[in-house]
Amino acid sequence: MTPENPHRRLHLAVFVAAALCLVIQVIEGALFVPFVLVYLGFPQVGLQEICGELYNITYQDDKRQCRYPYPLFFQDFTPEPDLEPSREHVFGPVTPPRPHYDVPDWREMISIVERRRAAEANPPGAARE
Repeated sequence: MTPENPHRRLHLAVFVAAALCLVIQVIEGALFVPFVLVYLGFPQVGLQEICGELYNITYQDDKRQCRYPYPLFFQDFTPEPDLEPSREHVFGPVTPPRPHYDVPDWREMISIVERRRAAEANPPGAARE
């Protein structure tokens, strides 16, 4: 006979909370696309028109057409970002901007901390003997 788990109630509460969160995520995922379509005006506007307008907003290109429905089993399917030129192709090598604050160099933090400790040990207003 095995001893009873002293944390049984806690484990049950965690299990119920995790199961509830999973169920809520499934319901949310099932309702997300219909909600967005209704939000974008689906009954009055067709799916291809919605797709075309979103393409015009995203890519700012009136000639771009939606490939709807997508090819079955993704034959000859190129993802949308791969159709656009990357930033490197447009601007050349992209270097992230340098932050405006001073970043300590290699092992410089040691000297910074030592200076701070020395300043705290000898405050400027203290009388010296």
